[in-house]
Amino acid sequence: SVGSCVADQTTLKSGRRTGKFLSYDLCISALVASRLAAPERKLSLSKTNSVVAQHAWNITGYYGKQYKIGLFHGDKTGHVVVHCNNSVMAIDFGVREAKTYSLLLDQQLCEISIDPAVGEGFTYDCRINHEADTPLNVERRARRAEEQRSERWRLGAALAFIVTIVALLIL
Repeated sequence: SVGSCVADQTTLKSGRRTGKFLSYDLCISALVASRLAAPERKLSLSKTNSVVAQHAWNITGYYGKQYKIGLFHGDKTGHVVVHCNNSVMAIDFGVREAKTYSLLLDQQLCEISIDPAVGEGFTYDCRINHEADTPLNVERRARRAEEQRSERWRLGAALAFIVTIVALLIL
């Protein structure tokens, strides 16, 4: 069980922590629940001798709610677990190429991407997609278009006022 894991944490030169967690009876959902707030680290599993990349992101939603998003990705197996606020959102097996997982957080589309790194390994990224047609993004675009129309009217009115003043001064 995760409770019997032995942690051996070290600090790398970059300041990031890594840890090795040894367990014969490893349950990935228990790891998700117990390690949500952990920074990026690698987990070494003694039975399979594989390495699991773990990444975590804290995101504040549009309405102020806090989300703890995390990802586990097996180095040798390629198995992926994506979790958000103690809930497993996606499980995928044998991921060895670029892949994106999507979550809807406060009407915002959050995309977690796995991309092969130059050489070996993977890079991981989590970002909000402001271009997707979510209800919030549609509302933002409509509001932005309305603001642009208002700005054009204000500039036109200011230009007309200046031209009128100049014409009155010339006459």
